[in-house]
Amino acid sequence: MSKIAFKQKMEKYASKSPKKSDISANNRETSAKNSIYFVGGEKGGVGKSFFSRCMLDYFIAKGWTDEFTLIEADPTIDDVSSVYSDSYDKVMFSDNKFQKNEPDLIIDRASDKTVIVNLPSNVCQQFDSWLRRTKILTSVEAKEYYANIIYFFVSDGCYRSIDRFITQLQEYSMEDLPHCLVLNPGRLTCAGTYHYLEEYTPLMEAIKTYDIPILMLPELDSDLQFKCDQNSLSYRGLGNGQKFTVKQKVKNFLSQVDALFDGVFPEKINQPQGLTKIAIEQKEYRQRNRLPIATRAEILAS
Repeated sequence: MSKIAFKQKMEKYASKSPKKSDISANNRETSAKNSIYFVGGEKGGVGKSFFSRCMLDYFIAKGWTDEFTLIEADPTIDDVSSVYSDSYDKVMFSDNKFQKNEPDLIIDRASDKTVIVNLPSNVCQQFDSWLRRTKILTSVEAKEYYANIIYFFVSDGCYRSIDRFITQLQEYSMEDLPHCLVLNPGRLTCAGTYHYLEEYTPLMEAIKTYDIPILMLPELDSDLQFKCDQNSLSYRGLGNGQKFTVKQKVKNFLSQVDALFDGVFPEKINQPQGLTKIAIEQKEYRQRNRLPIATRAEILAS
C-alpha cells in the first residue's frame, strides 16, 4: 500500500471513529467491574504465550490470584494453561456451528473476574465474527459486564505481523478496543533492534494517529525458557534449586517483568490506566517518528 493510499484510508477510518486510543476514557465508571485482556498477534511464534505467562506471573506475585481467570483459546498447544492450571477454561474460536458459541464464556467469566485470553495464531476471521455476533464492543448491555477491554498485540517485528497490526487498527474503533503494541526482542533474528521499523511509514503513521502505547518485552535466555517449558514451571519458580548465576539471571528477568507491568497496572488488575500514561510519555518519540526503544549502542553500554 502506498503512503498516500494508506493515509487516505486512515483518514477515512478516523472520521468514523475516535482518533486516539485513550484507555482511561474506556475505563467504565466503577472500578468494581472486571476487565478483559486479549493477548494476540495473529502470526505464530511471535511470543503471545510468553507475554501471557509474564503477565500471569506478575498478577500472582501481586497477590491477585483470586481476581483473574485464564481463557486458553489456543487448541494446538497448552504452554500457558499447563503452567497456570488452577484457574482456567479452554475455548475455541471456530466457524463450526457447534463450537462458535464457546468464546461466549469470556463474557460470562468477566462478570466474576478479570479475564486474560491467550489467543492462537490465524484466528482473526473467527475472532472478528465473534466480536460482531456478540456486539461485545458496542452493546451497552455487554459493556455492563466489564470495565475495560484491551488488545495486547504481540509482534516479532516481521512484515506480516506489522501489516496485520495496521489492518487491525483500521478495523476497530480505538475507543471500543484500545490496542497496545508489544514488541518481543527475543524474536529478533540477529543482535539488532527494532529501529528498522521507523522507516516503515504506515506503521509510524498508525502509531501517531492513534497514540498507541508500545511495550518492550524483557528477554529470557533460551535454555531457561526450555527448562520452564520442559517442567511446566512458572517464571517465579524457575530459580528454585538452581545455581547462583541462574538465580541472578531469573531475578534480573523478573525485575524487568515487574517494572513493565507496574507501569501498566499501577493500582489494580482491572485498571490498566498506566497505558495512557505510557502513551503520553512516548509522545515525543511519536512526534519525531521514532520508537521508544534503545539504540544498539545504548544496549551494549548497559
